[in-house]
Amino acid sequence: AEAQVKVSATKKTHLIVRNALDVHGSADDIDFSKNKSSSLALLNFGRKGEEFDTVGGLRWTWHNLWTGKLSEVEGVLIPSKLLTANIMQLIMSVFVTILLTITTRKAAAKAEDFIRENDPTGLMVDDALLANLVESIRVSGYVGAGFSFVACFLLTLAYLPSIVRSTLQFRCGDIPSLGDAHFKKYAGSPDSVSKVPGSMFWAIFHAGVAVWCVVGVIIFFFAFDGTRNTAYNTVGQIIGFLIPTIFKLTLLYFMRNRFYAGQYRRQPVSANYLGLALQCLDYALAFGYMMFRAVKLALTIVY
Repeated sequence: AEAQVKVSATKKTHLIVRNALDVHGSADDIDFSKNKSSSLALLNFGRKGEEFDTVGGLRWTWHNLWTGKLSEVEGVLIPSKLLTANIMQLIMSVFVTILLTITTRKAAAKAEDFIRENDPTGLMVDDALLANLVESIRVSGYVGAGFSFVACFLLTLAYLPSIVRSTLQFRCGDIPSLGDAHFKKYAGSPDSVSKVPGSMFWAIFHAGVAVWCVVGVIIFFFAFDGTRNTAYNTVGQIIGFLIPTIFKLTLLYFMRNRFYAGQYRRQPVSANYLGLALQCLDYALAFGYMMFRAVKLALTIVY
């Protein structure tokens, strides 16, 4: 690790000297009898001062980590305990997927046994509906487990790039350190980093279970014959709500650009008509908006 840091420092020093040479030019390029090196430097800086290099991101981090440039060029070292925890996340992703698949299989079998024990004659649930129920549980559970694995795998891939991004932001001053108002609080609890491996472990588990539940419930409502019509009606209502909303936002976008220039009204008469129409429309929409704000406020108070 120390050797990699020295290699990175050497390359960065070489890059600084090379940039200085590109800006100031060599001694042969300067006519000291007429010009100063500062004038040539200002000219070259205007030409080359707008060159940028994009760093960070998922693909960039894993590519540089694989090729070794992350440590040799950028000087960012990934501790072995974080690499171990990241591998643990990958193993946990597979484990959660297998666990959810087994849970789905057992849930379908228990649902079938429960219905047969409580309705042996088939008066409430016939064989066809029971078979559809069991198949719906299996399909929704297996599809949810697949989405769960994808979510856990993406979280695993995003963890190390997140660390590298935060490190580069901290190095460039984008994330304050000594100037942060909460620096004393951070400095007073350096042992809190011990929570990171456990958080990485349980984050994968909870994320996988949450995605499995959400996706599984949605798929079940569309797969089961008893709830399929309700699911289609709900989707129809959502689409019916989104169409006028998208139409309103699109119309407002073009009208605002046409009638307004910041706070200035280019066309006062048309802007007044637009304001009157929006006031009439908002009388009908304000009820739902206030209900949404009330629910949001209640959830904020509870949590």
